[in-house]
Amino acid sequence: MVRIRFISIMVTLGVALLLLSPGCDELITETIEITIAGHPTAEFRIVNDSGCLLNGEFLVDFEDASSGSIIRWVWDFGDGTFDTLYLDSGDSGDISHAYNSIGSYTVNLSVFDTTIDGAGLETKKRAVIVGHSIDSMTISDFAICPGDSVTLTAHNPFGVAHWRWSFGDGTVRLDSNPVQTYAWTDPGLYLCSLSVNGDCGQTLIIDSVNVMHCGAPYFTVDTAEGCVPMYVQFTDMTPTPIIDSTTSEVVGTIVLWLFDFGVGTPQQYDYAPNVIDVEYTVAGTYEVSLTVTTDSGGVTTYYDTIIAHPGDASFAVAPNEGCQISGRQFAVAFTREPSGDTAWLWDFGDGDTSHAQNPYHVYVNPGIYDVSLAAFGACGDSVATFDSTAMITYSDTLADDVLFSVVQNPHLDSSLWYTFTDTSQPAIVVNRIWDFGDNTSNPTAISVTHLYADSTHSYTVTLTRTNTCDSLSGDTVISVTSTGGGK
Repeated sequence: MVRIRFISIMVTLGVALLLLSPGCDELITETIEITIAGHPTAEFRIVNDSGCLLNGEFLVDFEDASSGSIIRWVWDFGDGTFDTLYLDSGDSGDISHAYNSIGSYTVNLSVFDTTIDGAGLETKKRAVIVGHSIDSMTISDFAICPGDSVTLTAHNPFGVAHWRWSFGDGTVRLDSNPVQTYAWTDPGLYLCSLSVNGDCGQTLIIDSVNVMHCGAPYFTVDTAEGCVPMYVQFTDMTPTPIIDSTTSEVVGTIVLWLFDFGVGTPQQYDYAPNVIDVEYTVAGTYEVSLTVTTDSGGVTTYYDTIIAHPGDASFAVAPNEGCQISGRQFAVAFTREPSGDTAWLWDFGDGDTSHAQNPYHVYVNPGIYDVSLAAFGACGDSVATFDSTAMITYSDTLADDVLFSVVQNPHLDSSLWYTFTDTSQPAIVVNRIWDFGDNTSNPTAISVTHLYADSTHSYTVTLTRTNTCDSLSGDTVISVTSTGGGK
């Protein structure tokens, strides 16, 4: 007897049957169940796959969408950092990661399970882009001759919608090309800037290009404008030998440098002076020059200007005195320049004020006025009173007689002391001169005391009062007598 076996194999993915040829006199059937575990499948979603650095970082959320009996997730974020999550620790596979540098990152997710055959592995990749408006701007050359070109390059632009290139000479380009070429025709220090605006906000980058005086004397200053005492550092930038910027040929070697700083004696050198320090102690505008002489006899000069502002609130007045004349005004000009100030407060002494830098003021009534200025600005806040003559004097005529009193004033050592006091009607008086009749005099004072040498004479005493408009005198005769006082 032939025994035939029929085997049925049941698997989770279907049923496989093995049938033997018919015609057998005995059939045996067996069913075997086999469970085959499938590999896990890695899959994930990126909630925000591109964005901008904010406060130095960009936070990205990753959602796990893998399938299978996963017990471990390994994340590779593409920036050199990794993270592992475990099922038995309660992890679900979702994760967040903060990027702190701009760039494009490839993210990998590997998932693992445990089967009867060992570990299963599946890996999935996605990209994350992190950026800001622009990373940096570079300039190919920072020191050039007139006419030479430089290249400005914007690095790693991201989501930029608007571009604005400025070259420091009034030229502006709204070109989105991240590489720009430009040339300046005139020497000078030019501030170049790139302003971009887009998905990651606005970024402004500024740098400078020094277009040198090639083929001519040239110097730079660290401070061209300031407050006294002002210290300025001059740096000689003259090329030696001197090269013709058009033909690139050597036209001479410098043998003499002559610096005139506008103060003191000009300084002469037979070598490149390099760096020179100069102090300016008086406010003003100074023309500075550098003259170079070559071995071929050529002489060339370069000029620049230094502005030194006063360190106080000093000012000038013109005129500072005047006379009242019918039908005419007494207008005074007040000057505060150069100053570097940003605000002023003038008090003209008659109740009127002004906030102008250099005002004019009209005085209506005769008088003596104290004027003050409070200045605010680059040199700090300061207050000054005009002290050239300490006052503004607006006079009228001396119409009344000049009168004075005479009082004998005995002293312990002599009885020949006399006191004279001006008793005239009040008026604007700029000066008084007393003439005591004995070839001596005393200016200015309203009341004076005088000692006569002997008591045997009579003296004519004269008082002269003056102002801008007038001069008037009065006199009296005194007979000097001794009262018997003294030792």
